[in-house]
Amino acid sequence: MNSCGYCGYENDPAATHCRGCATEIVPPEPPPAPPLLPRPQLPPRYLDLAKVEGAFDFADGFSRPQWETIHAAIESTVGPEDRGVAWEEAVVQWLCQTAADLGGNYWLTESESFFLLSSVSPVTASNLLRFAERARDVIQRNLNDVAWRPVHREVILIFGDEDDYYTYISHFYERDRIPRSAGVHLSTGYPHVALVFHDEADACHTIAHELTHAALHGLPAPLWVEEGVCETLRRMIGGPRVATGEGNSNAYWAAVSGWTPPVMWGELSERHHEFWNEKNIQEFWAGASFSGEQEPQQLSYSLAEVIVHLLSGDHDGFLAFISRAHHDDAGQTAALECLGRNLGDVVAEFLGPGNWRPYRKAMVDIWAAAEPKPDSAN
Repeated sequence: MNSCGYCGYENDPAATHCRGCATEIVPPEPPPAPPLLPRPQLPPRYLDLAKVEGAFDFADGFSRPQWETIHAAIESTVGPEDRGVAWEEAVVQWLCQTAADLGGNYWLTESESFFLLSSVSPVTASNLLRFAERARDVIQRNLNDVAWRPVHREVILIFGDEDDYYTYISHFYERDRIPRSAGVHLSTGYPHVALVFHDEADACHTIAHELTHAALHGLPAPLWVEEGVCETLRRMIGGPRVATGEGNSNAYWAAVSGWTPPVMWGELSERHHEFWNEKNIQEFWAGASFSGEQEPQQLSYSLAEVIVHLLSGDHDGFLAFISRAHHDDAGQTAALECLGRNLGDVVAEFLGPGNWRPYRKAMVDIWAAAEPKPDSAN
C-alpha cells in the first residue's frame, strides 16, 4: 500500500494522488545508483584497428570505420569463440576515435545493452542508459518476434552541437537530402542511433523512437507503418525517470515534466480534416509527406499514429501485418490479408467518407518526381 504523507490514507501502490484528500503522492526515494564512470581504454586483446590497413577513412571531419574491412579482419584473425569480444573492441576503438575527432569533453560509458558516447554529465548519462534499457525491453516485448535483435551491444551517439550532428550524419545521405531531425537511426555499417542533446526529456523521446526504428530494421514496411509504430511505442514507453537535483542525495525519482499529448485532440483533428484530401493522401502513402514543410510533416506523423491505433486492436494480426507490409503498395495487401482491412476504409473512420486508399501508380509518380534529375549536357 501507498500511505499518504498528509492524511495517512492507505492508497493503491499505483496511485498518484491520495483518494482521501487528493494530495499528490510523492514516490519514495530509491536506493542511490552507483555513479557511471568512463569506460577504461584498455589495450585490445584480439583486434587493434591501428594495425588493420584501411580500417578508417577520414571524411567530412570524422574517421569513418570501414566495416567490411573490419569484418574481414575479425573473420581472418580471430577464432569463432572470441569474435564477440573482438567486435566490442572494434566498436570501442571506433567510438574513442570519434570522441577524439569531436574533441572537448566527450566520453564513453556503457550498460548491459548499450554503448553511449556523449558529453553529458554522469548523472544524465546514467538516466539515459537506464531509460534506453527500459525502452528496449518495452519495444521487444511488444514487437515479439517481429523485432530485429542485434547480436552486439547497440550504440547511441549524443552530440552536444547541432553542427557536429549534421556534419556526422551527412556522410550517410545525399547532400541535398539530409533530413532536419532531432535524431536518426543509421543502418549503414554498424547500425547506431545519433541525436542532438537539448534536454533529457527530448533525448529520451528520441532514443525511444529511434530504437524502435532499429528494432524494425530490415523490414520492407512503408514509412507510415514504421513511423506510426515508432510514435505509438514512444508514447507507451513514456518519459524518462530522472533524478531531480543533480548530486543531491535527498533527490527523489519522479516522472519528467514535459507534456506528451494524446493521439488526437480537437485542434489537431481539425487540422487533419482541413489538410488531407484524396490527392495529397497519396503523398502520405508514398512517404513523401514525412519530409519537407512542417505542417504536412507533423500531420503525417500524427496520421500514421492514428492508423496504427485503429489497426492494432488485434495484436497478433497487427504483428503479422508489420512483418508483411511492403512499401510498394503502402501495406494495402498485408492489411487485407492479415487484418481483413482496407486502408482506405481505415482512414475513412477518422477523416470521413472519401477515396483514401493507396494507389500504386500515384505513388510511383510521386517517387519518380522526387528522383534527382541528371545534369543537363552543356
